[in-house]
Amino acid sequence: MELVKPNWIERGLIAAGVLLVAGTEGSANPRPSPETIRKHVEPGIEMFGRYAPVKLPLKKGIEVWNPTAIEQGPGGGIYVANYTGEIYSLHDTDGDGLQDTTRLFCNVTDNELRYPTCMAWKGRDLYVGTTQEIRIYTDTDGDGRADQSRLFFDDFPWTLHVFDWTFGLTFGPDEHAYVVFCTDYLNGKPAPDPNGYRGAIVRISPDGKKAERFATGLRYAYDLVFNDEGDLFFSDNKGGGNPTEEFNHAVRGSFHGHDPNKKYAGHPEAIPTLVKVKHGFGSGGLAFNSSTNDFGGTAGQVFLACWGPDGRFDRGSITRFELEKEAHGTYRAKEYPVAKDCAKVIDLAFGPEGDLYAAQFGTEGRAHRPYGKPMGAVYRFVPVSWMEPEQLAPARFVQGDAANGKKVYTQRACHTCHEYEGRKETVGPPLHEVGEMFDREEILAAIRKPGRGVKSGYETQRVTRKDGVEVLGRLVRSSEKTIELAIPGNTVVPIPRADVASIQVTGQSLMPVGLLEGLSEKDLNDLLAYLRVREARKEGDFSKAGR
Repeated sequence: MELVKPNWIERGLIAAGVLLVAGTEGSANPRPSPETIRKHVEPGIEMFGRYAPVKLPLKKGIEVWNPTAIEQGPGGGIYVANYTGEIYSLHDTDGDGLQDTTRLFCNVTDNELRYPTCMAWKGRDLYVGTTQEIRIYTDTDGDGRADQSRLFFDDFPWTLHVFDWTFGLTFGPDEHAYVVFCTDYLNGKPAPDPNGYRGAIVRISPDGKKAERFATGLRYAYDLVFNDEGDLFFSDNKGGGNPTEEFNHAVRGSFHGHDPNKKYAGHPEAIPTLVKVKHGFGSGGLAFNSSTNDFGGTAGQVFLACWGPDGRFDRGSITRFELEKEAHGTYRAKEYPVAKDCAKVIDLAFGPEGDLYAAQFGTEGRAHRPYGKPMGAVYRFVPVSWMEPEQLAPARFVQGDAANGKKVYTQRACHTCHEYEGRKETVGPPLHEVGEMFDREEILAAIRKPGRGVKSGYETQRVTRKDGVEVLGRLVRSSEKTIELAIPGNTVVPIPRADVASIQVTGQSLMPVGLLEGLSEKDLNDLLAYLRVREARKEGDFSKAGR
């Protein structure tokens, strides 16, 4: 097996006395045989490279339950965090080269913490980002389970609102921690944020005692990653003023355009998006592929996990970015698809053998809470010579009379909640790219049963005023003085906070049922043609390269 030279992060682990070897048992880092790989290939995932998409047979140990983060740790072991709180390592106990067992490292709920949505190793210390704090877990006796924990940083605003997440924890070449405290503009009662940390990348000193804003104007930026040159990149999510999924280069003091609550007064001009992501929806975790790891000719590139367009549809993808640094320090980037129909992948990490690992979150319950039963999996993408890469055929769109479809769109009052040809703030999600996100069957299911899946940021809020009047709408922004709701008709209603008795996220959709009743098949096709909705994919839409 060819050894992979360590990047600057890995060199730091070696300096800390951590040997980079595979976390397996029974043999010296065995590679899975072609027969073993074929046995565990996940059907239905379309690969745009010579990679086998293997679903790890994790049958023993801690249950995989909506995994949120995956990282390579000491000894080359792979560690996974569950949304439910457990963090565990993966082990190959039968020597076939694939991990089959999970072993508990720690559980953040033991410290009364919620949602471990990011983690990063520094030597033998695991730093875990949760809703309330960043905490360090350490295995001091070498038995594979943390026996000590201590606070690293908690000087940031938080509440137990469903959207108060901590994302992207990583370490830079300066030994500082970098983390994203996601925006609070959809929190009806956010915690005071005098430092403007919510919606920003924050840089924290190695001792956790000092912090500063590094970059601002982020929405739900799920991950941060440094490349070999020590430059910082992040992914960000479409919505709330972000017209597309994004991949961006962050520099000190940069502003990236998202500021609905106007907390970054005097910010510089927004930096243009580096990549407007085309091969995925719901941008998630990032993984930098070291310049010494070939992985199908992708050395030095950044990979992005895309969770998918909606909580209910079991669909996602992986894409990658080829970076070129220009003389004055900015970057150019090209995007290429890696995997399609890779269900709900949320985070990525490269393993010690050079394979790409992916945490598959799985679908979720209302208000982004885990289901009552385990969901999710871990994938491992293994380079193989015998896998024929796919080639994506041009999309097929629903055929119909788009002019008549526009009339149907107006007659059914879709325009009172959605924007299609413009870009203004609306009650419901804008529809100008809906045909790229959903196919025919998916969009019809979303219209017929709107309450089954609601896009993040478009949940129905029930604001009860002190006089007993209830107002239902989508929260556009909130401040210490005012709450603003978008209501049907695309009207934004300000409500003085002093008049508010309570705010509740209902988990329901403002879209009424029955919008398609009475439409002929022709009118339905015309409507979908106007919205440029794709036909459901069928056999033959993908073809093997070289055929």
